[in-house]
Amino acid sequence: MHTCSGHSMQYRCNTVAVARSLSPDIQVFFSDARHSRWPEDSYYKTLSEHEKNRMAALATTQLKEQYLFAHGVKRLILGRKTHCAPERLGFGFSRFGKPFLAHPATSLQFNMSHSGPFCMLGISAESQIGVDIEIHSHSISYHTIIENYFSPTEIAIWKKTNPANSKKAFYRLWTLKEAVFKCIGSGLLIPLNGITITLTGGHSAIAHADNGLPLPFTLLHGHIHNTASWAVAVRNTSKEPHHVPIH
Repeated sequence: MHTCSGHSMQYRCNTVAVARSLSPDIQVFFSDARHSRWPEDSYYKTLSEHEKNRMAALATTQLKEQYLFAHGVKRLILGRKTHCAPERLGFGFSRFGKPFLAHPATSLQFNMSHSGPFCMLGISAESQIGVDIEIHSHSISYHTIIENYFSPTEIAIWKKTNPANSKKAFYRLWTLKEAVFKCIGSGLLIPLNGITITLTGGHSAIAHADNGLPLPFTLLHGHIHNTASWAVAVRNTSKEPHHVPIH
């Protein structure tokens, strides 16, 4: 593992995130901005100029604060994992826009998602990983999303869902689909309705291609206090993650 020097190593990641080990090589970190113990300027100092410019371009103060928290936490955790000062981390982007850690050089893979006050960061020792977290919104038109982006099989299953559970069922499938596509990292070369998610009981699921063959992903899903749903997709791993309950 490569190291970087820098005074910001004093940051303690366990004050900003709860870590869940899904396997020896895979960890997922959950953070809630409402319980952050760090002042905003501590996060801001870790951001690159590119990140600061992106944050400044956001339309509202709330969006700016959420961006700052999520990307600050990302840098704190990855800095600790790589023994590098958070502000010295360097990120690159694939031709489809998926970020990766460019400095220090490492086999570490990561993916991040944030929604409302929640931030989720997935880290894998080597395997491609995708994560998604979504706050349960009362205003979202999820029926339209389902009709446009779910596969025929997913639509048929969702229509059989008890109406009292329809919103939770939507977010469960939507976060799983998002996690898979973020793991693939190829933009929308594959349409969202070109992959079918099948729940297998408990907190696991399987992704299938149009031809019905299972795709090489390990999928997990869960929720936080019934107000947000999350999902993890890991590709080509021989160490299957095990769900750690989050209530």
